[in-house]
Amino acid sequence: MHVADDRGLASATDAFGVILTRMPGGQALLATGAYRAYPWVARNRSRIGRFVPDLPRPPVA
Repeated sequence: MHVADDRGLASATDAFGVILTRMPGGQALLATGAYRAYPWVARNRSRIGRFVPDLPRPPVA
């Protein structure tokens, strides 16, 4: 994952932290350090994906 903003380009865990700063309630996850779980999630996404239901994609406006 990559994020580009006015501070430059961020990747992986740093990118996830940038995204959380812009989400409602994201500051709480940043404060707890929970965002640092990103590398584990990325390494195990195929295993985790088995527990996430397939849903129809929302329409693009």
